[in-house]
Amino acid sequence: MNRLKELRIKSGARQQDIADFLSVAKSTYSYWESGKIQMNYEALLALADYFGCSIDYMLGRIDNPAPLQIETPDTFFSVGRSDEINERIESIIESVSRLDDKVLDAFLVLAFALNKQQEIEAG
Repeated sequence: MNRLKELRIKSGARQQDIADFLSVAKSTYSYWESGKIQMNYEALLALADYFGCSIDYMLGRIDNPAPLQIETPDTFFSVGRSDEINERIESIIESVSRLDDKVLDAFLVLAFALNKQQEIEAG
C-alpha cells in the first residue's frame, strides 16, 4: 500500500495536477496511486521531492515522513563523538580521498549508514 492518495490530498493537489507535474497521463498517475501499476524510478524521486518525504514513507515502508539527511564530511563530525573516533574517521577519509569521487561518495554514504545503525542499536 502506498500513501500517494493521502499525500496528494494533504497537499491539496488533484490527480491531474500531479500528472501534469510528472508529464504523464492522469490515468497513469491514477494507476500509480491505486497500486495497479508501479512507478518508475524517476517518478518516485520526483514525487518524493514534490511531497517532501522519503520514498520509503511514500510507499508505506516506514512511518517517518522525513527524508534521510545525508551528512557531508563537513557535518559528519559531531560533539557527541569521542576525539579518538573523530580522529579515526578523519584518517580514513584522508586515506580514501585519493580515490575516484564516486567511490569516495559511496564510502561516505556507507560510513554514515553504519554510524546511524550503531546509534539506533545503542538506543
